[in-house]
Amino acid sequence: MTVFWAEVRHSKGLLGFGVAVVVGWIIANGTLWSGLSIWSNASQAVVVSVLLTGPLFAGVASWDSSRFGRYGLRDHWRQAGDGGRAAVLILASATSFWALASYIVVGALLLVPVGFRATWSQPAWVWLASAGVALLVHVAAGFVAGLLFPSLITPPVAVVALYAADQFVFIGGAILNVRIPLLSWSFNQAQSPTFQPNLAIFASQLAWYLGILVILWTAAVICVTGWRRIFAMVVPVAVLLSAVGVITIFTNPDGPLVLKHQFSYACAGKAPTICVPPAYKLAAEDIRSAVQPVAKRLVGTPFQIDRVELTNRGYLGDPHSGAIAFHMDNMAPGWADQDVLEMAQGILTPQSGTGSICDEGVASTDPGVSQSYLAGVAAWIAGRPDFAAQTDGVATGSYKWIVHLTPESRSKWLTQHVQAICSNSLTAADFE
Repeated sequence: MTVFWAEVRHSKGLLGFGVAVVVGWIIANGTLWSGLSIWSNASQAVVVSVLLTGPLFAGVASWDSSRFGRYGLRDHWRQAGDGGRAAVLILASATSFWALASYIVVGALLLVPVGFRATWSQPAWVWLASAGVALLVHVAAGFVAGLLFPSLITPPVAVVALYAADQFVFIGGAILNVRIPLLSWSFNQAQSPTFQPNLAIFASQLAWYLGILVILWTAAVICVTGWRRIFAMVVPVAVLLSAVGVITIFTNPDGPLVLKHQFSYACAGKAPTICVPPAYKLAAEDIRSAVQPVAKRLVGTPFQIDRVELTNRGYLGDPHSGAIAFHMDNMAPGWADQDVLEMAQGILTPQSGTGSICDEGVASTDPGVSQSYLAGVAAWIAGRPDFAAQTDGVATGSYKWIVHLTPESRSKWLTQHVQAICSNSLTAADFE
């Protein structure tokens, strides 16, 4: 252990540690949903950091291991009584130590604050473990590259090559097969608030990466010592482990998310009642403050809002009967104006799945200028005159017309024009 800690202190991984913590925190913090504390999103943020810290430590590891070729084995043989095998393991372990340490620090910086505010579920530990092992795979790959090519240009080449490989699996792999991106620990960049991570997929990834890690370390030992017996001893098991991981990933019918709702809504208040997934309890009052002005404008109209449900967009995103869907990505500055406008547009859009009376409507095949009239109505519902102004003069005119009506006249107008609104067939005559 004395030799190991001496190598840890002298490893270039110490320099990489500081850079990795800063870079990892920046990319991870940028992935967090502003103003929210959701475990699945926080887990994703930590995992994403490996996209940059992995290639970084690949370069560090290749620099450390290239010392074998640049200076020979004498220094390491003197430090390691068990010979070359111990020298390889000690040097590799020192670099891995700093890589894992940086990953743990980044994880702590993100997960601990979330832990004080999160109201539901827990970190996706299997996903976090998979990304941690993936980080070690980068270290091992860089280490082997430094052994095979002990050159000063090997570290930067290793950084670029590993980053390119990650991006290919993550993005380009789908060109060959839609399941290939699932081999990447960072596949799930678009986490949904109402779906949980598919831990079975990430457990399979963990097996896939563990197998690769063992194969790479075996290659490192063989490169230095020529001890080929180790190949027959561990590589078949490692290959089997990786194969099981890959096969289960490709045969699993699901993606990185479990596409079903595994929660009951938490509802509170009236006029309207606000219902959110339990992970969003702390955001419920902010959502109420955002949608309450809209609900007040629509009281007594066919579009009256009695219940609002925070849902995901798309699959399984329809609200329960009698509720209006509200979508929210985060609570960054301006989120309320943006998300309330989206809700207002959904309320007026035929078959939008928002839950309004217009869900039963059939859109005109040629809405033409009606789209602008409808934008003016949406701007009034959302309290966004700027949206009407940004659309065009027709939208601005319809917005001003409806604003100048009395509440009773507006309610009557909306009631009389439900069919035209829900079929997106408003005309100039409707605003006279």
